[in-house]
Amino acid sequence: MARLSGDLLAAAERYQLVERMRPLCENLLCELITQENAAATLELARRHGRPELRAFCLDYMTSPGVFKAVVASEGYQALPADALRDIITQVAH
Repeated sequence: MARLSGDLLAAAERYQLVERMRPLCENLLCELITQENAAATLELARRHGRPELRAFCLDYMTSPGVFKAVVASEGYQALPADALRDIITQVAH
């Protein structure tokens, strides 16, 4: 479901259905975030320039009890260096 929401967000951007679809997709992605898909959701938010979704992901990923599991996930290992810097900055604050 989270992957489908990400695909819908990309389609909303591509086909300019932004005003109605984007908030629905972002809300659904926030509701469906897990330790396993948080990194992929963060990268999706970064790729599509969604600062609110990005902030939500960073808050979730760096929250107590979640961070270690996120770091151990496959998605985390695939994040680009600038995304990792964002996470480190979030942890430092």
